[in-house]
Amino acid sequence: MKICYCFISAVLLLCSCKEEELLTWDPYEYPEDPEPPNELIWQVPLHQDTLGCLATWPQIYQNAILCSGEEGWENPVRVFAVDTSGNLMWESNAVFNENCSSISASVGTGAYQYQNMVAMLCNADPRVVNIQTGEVMWHYEVPGSGNHSPYMSGFGDQIFHAYADGPNPYTKSYIARANIYTGIWDTVFSIEMVDGYSADLYPPGAWVDNNGDTIICFQNRQWRNPPYDGKVDLYAYNLTADSLLWMYSDIDPDGNSSVFPPVYADGKVFFRGYFHVYGLDAKTGNLIWTWASPNVANDLLYTNTLVVDDKVLVKTTGPELFALDPDNGSEIWHTSGFGEIPSELVAFDGMLYFSTEIDGKLNAVNIQNGSLEWTMTSPNHGQPTSSWAYFSRPVTIDPLLHRLYLTDFFYLLCIQLK
Repeated sequence: MKICYCFISAVLLLCSCKEEELLTWDPYEYPEDPEPPNELIWQVPLHQDTLGCLATWPQIYQNAILCSGEEGWENPVRVFAVDTSGNLMWESNAVFNENCSSISASVGTGAYQYQNMVAMLCNADPRVVNIQTGEVMWHYEVPGSGNHSPYMSGFGDQIFHAYADGPNPYTKSYIARANIYTGIWDTVFSIEMVDGYSADLYPPGAWVDNNGDTIICFQNRQWRNPPYDGKVDLYAYNLTADSLLWMYSDIDPDGNSSVFPPVYADGKVFFRGYFHVYGLDAKTGNLIWTWASPNVANDLLYTNTLVVDDKVLVKTTGPELFALDPDNGSEIWHTSGFGEIPSELVAFDGMLYFSTEIDGKLNAVNIQNGSLEWTMTSPNHGQPTSSWAYFSRPVTIDPLLHRLYLTDFFYLLCIQLK
């Protein structure tokens, strides 16, 4: 299952080759794994028969934690919510599962929560569910030939989704948005194939500028075959004025990029290429700095970028983790010794949390200096009914109860942070 999951996730990422000499550097190797000073409060099975299954990123609102468990395409989807004691509040039924044979749990899928509403992707079509009641508020079947991107993003009460026309290579691609309460969609941007490069827009990051205008920033991840050539263009669009703000053409020399949306902070946009991170002026699109990973064996495709405590946090696909200065891209600290294939990064109370699929561990890192505070293996790993239980999905944190929720392919676990 682990090998299969890695393969499926990798297929979703645009691949390219890079022939460079492996640079040497001086990583810090952790001598041993410090034990977590935390307590497992409860765990509930993702599926009633406790068979291993994929799960979405847990979402929480007040006393309800929403999760899912899906054994495969041939089995019914199970979406459920439990309360803060682990008691079942509701679970999906035949009505809920109509037009929904699969809940996307892909890396970077971007299920989006706004207050008590969660937008998820059923068969790559957006659907909004009330976390506390399980009521399906609306479901939207994306038009076209079915080339729907398994990704979405959100900003405030708006959801963004991308899709394309025609078989691959796509001739036209669109970004559409909807209010999370109404489900009424409108197209905000579209682009056509140019010079044989497939049009493939991805959902945006967003912010409000000093004039009160809403700006979205997104990428067009293109490829041309044959001969194979990748190309990534970065766009900023003023939704309020309905006009293009700027465009940076062919930003990455390797023609590849992370599927995660660009990140905005303090007047700058931060974007991840194949082996590079870019800091751009959010108003003009001018490139301020470029940072190159010192280890070209491990790319930057697999996880999100966070800007926390005046640090741009960057995790490679391999064992390295970096903190960069957002003003100039210089390295503040780096650490190594982690497992490979990271989940999405989550920051809380001075700590960075992420799991790593290859070793199945949950890691907690001090954001100030990069030290590993503790690491944890699933308590279900090696058990007779859950022998391959391991952490590979992102965490959700309840800031009021100081609890952490995550899945291990068999259970939704609640951990009390100390």
